[in-house]
Amino acid sequence: MTIQLPENPSPSTTKDSRESLHDTSNAADSVKDWRTYWKDVLDEPDTKEESTINKQRLVSDFADSICCALEDMSGEEIFECFFEAALERHQYAKKEYDKANQLISKFTNE
Repeated sequence: MTIQLPENPSPSTTKDSRESLHDTSNAADSVKDWRTYWKDVLDEPDTKEESTINKQRLVSDFADSICCALEDMSGEEIFECFFEAALERHQYAKKEYDKANQLISKFTNE
């Protein structure tokens, strides 16, 4: 028993249509501003968006800290702790600033 397959009357039609699928010579740019379209993929930081994300992260961290602290402390005690932490950070930054000024003064002979 032999199986006979029907002949394709014009086999080049399929080949031509396949080739035209890959022909990009007449392609148009569908995305004019591709940097905006792909901004999530590209590593170009958007400062405004990054700032918003950082603020949201900090608010979330503060909320977690306050939630934990409220179990054992009053609002006034939490405020005092926050103020003390801000002062410590300020003093540390001032020391670093003074050291940098000292170094600069050596370069400028002041």
